Amino acid sequence: MVKEKINIIKRYLLIHLTHYLFNIRANIRNLLFLFLYSKLVIISLLLGVWNFFGFFWHISIIFMYLIFLIFLIIKFIKEIKYYNKSKVLLWIENNNFKFINPLTALKDKPAEKNYNKHIWALHKVNVKNNLKNIKFQLPIISLSKHDPLNIRYLFLLFMFLAIFWAFKNNKIVENTTGWTNMSRYIDKDENFEVKAWIKPPKYTKLREKLITIPKKNENISIQELVPIKSEFKVFINSINKNFVVKENNKLLNLKKNDRYNHELTLLVEKDKNIIINHKNKDFIEFDLEVLKDKAPMIKILSSTNIINQVSVSFVSRVIDDYGIKSIILNIKRPFLYKHFKEENITYSLFKNEGSAKDDKLVENYFYKFLADMVWAGSDTTLEIVAKDYSNQKSVFSEVFRLPTKNFKNELSIKIFNLRKKLARGQIELNIFKSELTKIFESNQYLLSNIEINNSYNEIINFLNNNKVLKFTLTNELFRELYLLVEMIEEGDFYLAKKNLEQVEQSLFDSIKQKNTEKISTNVKELKEKMESLLGLEKNKYNNLKNTNSENIKDQIEELTKQIEDLLKTGAQEGIKEKMQKLQQLSESIKNPNSNKEAEEKFQQKKEFINKLSELLNDQEKVMEETFNRAAERGKFE
Repeated sequence: MVKEKINIIKRYLLIHLTHYLFNIRANIRNLLFLFLYSKLVIISLLLGVWNFFGFFWHISIIFMYLIFLIFLIIKFIKEIKYYNKSKVLLWIENNNFKFINPLTALKDKPAEKNYNKHIWALHKVNVKNNLKNIKFQLPIISLSKHDPLNIRYLFLLFMFLAIFWAFKNNKIVENTTGWTNMSRYIDKDENFEVKAWIKPPKYTKLREKLITIPKKNENISIQELVPIKSEFKVFINSINKNFVVKENNKLLNLKKNDRYNHELTLLVEKDKNIIINHKNKDFIEFDLEVLKDKAPMIKILSSTNIINQVSVSFVSRVIDDYGIKSIILNIKRPFLYKHFKEENITYSLFKNEGSAKDDKLVENYFYKFLADMVWAGSDTTLEIVAKDYSNQKSVFSEVFRLPTKNFKNELSIKIFNLRKKLARGQIELNIFKSELTKIFESNQYLLSNIEINNSYNEIINFLNNNKVLKFTLTNELFRELYLLVEMIEEGDFYLAKKNLEQVEQSLFDSIKQKNTEKISTNVKELKEKMESLLGLEKNKYNNLKNTNSENIKDQIEELTKQIEDLLKTGAQEGIKEKMQKLQQLSESIKNPNSNKEAEEKFQQKKEFINKLSELLNDQEKVMEETFNRAAERGKFE
C-alpha cells in the first residue's frame, strides 16, 4: 500500500517536471535571449559602465536597458507557446505505447449509468498494470540549435571576470547600487572632499597617519611633523575642476584616477608647504616639517681588553631612533703591513635579517682569538661602524695593539720572528726558506713528531711551488707557520688543546641551534677534554694543583647550565653575553697565564725552602760544634 502511494507521488512529480521542461523547450529561443540580456546587464553593472562619461551617458545606458528589456518581453509574449497537461500526457504515452494510453485512461468514466461493474473493474486494473510499465523520459533541451557559436559561455566567462574585478577593487556594492544614484551629478559647491595622510618609510615601522581635516569652507591650516623620506598623499574628490595644488607657488600635476577623483603623491625630503586652492581661494594649507633621522649612537660599555695575550674582547651598545641595519668591526691595516692587499679585516657584529624584535638598541659582546693573525703585535685602529636604514652611519675609532702570544721555546721564537720578517717584507722568500731549513736541520728531533713533520713538509712544498709571495691575509703560508710555531711551543699540549677546541666549537654550534640535548652531550665531552688538558698541566708543573683552572672548569659548567635553561624557557636576552664569557673561560684553560704565575710562585717557594734548608743545616753544624766544644770543656775540668 505504501509502495503504491510512493509510486503515485513519484509519477505525479515526473509528469509535472516533464510538463515544465516541455514548455521551456518550446520557448527556449526567447528564454536564451533573456538569459544573455541578464548577463549583459550584470557585467555592465559590475564594471560600472554607467559611470564612464557622466550624467547623459548614465541616463542613456538605463534607457537602452529598459528599451531592450521591453522589446524582449513583447517578443516573448507574442511568440510564447504553451502546452497543456493533456498534450504532455499524450507525448509520454506515445513514447511508451502504440495502441494504449494508460495515463489518459486514469480519467475515464463510465459512459452510461448502467454498466458492467465487473468489466469496469478489470479495465481499471489493466490501466494500473500498464502504468507500471511506463518509462518517463524528460524532454531534451538543446541550446546549440539557437546558439551554435556558444556565446552563452563567453557571457558567463565575462560575468565571472567582472565579479572578480569588482571584488578585488571593492566596487561590487558601489557599482551595482550606484546606477540609481543621480544626486552625484548635481552641481553643488560644497561637494569638494579632500583626504590626506602620511606614509612613513617602511624601516621606521610607523603606521600610516590619516590627517584630520576640519570641516570648514576655507582657510584651513594644518601643521604636521613628518619623518624624512615619507610619502605625503592627497586624494581629492570634486565634480568641478576649479581647484589646483601648489608648492611654493608652483603648480603640481595630479594623477587622475577617474572623472571626479584625483591623487597626488610627494616624497618629503625637506620642509614643504602645500596649498590646495579651490575657487581661486586658499582652501587648505599643509605645512610639513621634516623630522630628521638621527644617526646611530655608539657607546662602549667595556673597554677593549686583551684576554690571555691572545684574544680581544669588548662590549658595545648602539642606539638608533628607528632601527639599526648593521654593525661591523674593522681592524685597520697596520703601517708596517701597508703592502698587504687588505686595507682592513671586517667582522659582522650585527645584521638585521628580520629576526630581531627590537633593533633600536643592540648590545654586542665581541670576543675573538687574534693571536694567529699575521698583523699580531702591531699598532692598529679598531673601528666600529653602525648603519641605520637610511644609510646614515656612525663610527667609533680606537687605537690599540693587536694581541700576540709570548712564546718561551727558543725555536718557536725564531720561527715566529722569521714569519714576522717575511710578512713585513724584511726578508726574501728564498732566504726565509733557507733559514727555516737550517733550524730543522739543526734540530732533527722535531721531525719525530708527526704533526710537526706534516706541517713542516706542507710549508716546504708551498715554498717550492710559489716563487712569489702574495701579501694577503688569506695566504695559507702565514697560517701554517703559526700552527707550526704553536706545535713546537705546546708539545704534548697541542693535540689536547685542538681536541678541546673541536668540542668547544660543537658546543657553540649546538647553542646557536638551540639543541639542548646536544648541549648536555657536548658539556660532558668538554669536561673530559679539560680534565685531560689539566692532567698534562699538573704533570708539567710537578703536580702543582692549578686551583684557578679548577675554578674556571666549574664556572664553565655553571654557564652552560644557565644557557641551557635560557634556551628551554625560550629567553634570548643574555645568551650572547654568557657565550662570550664561556669563550673567555675556555681560552683561559687553553692559554693559562695563571700557570705561569703559579710556576713562578712555586719556583720562589722552592728556592725559599732550599735557602731555609741550607740555613737549618748551617745552624745544625754550629750547634753541633758548640756542643762538642762544651763537651770538651767538661772533659778537661
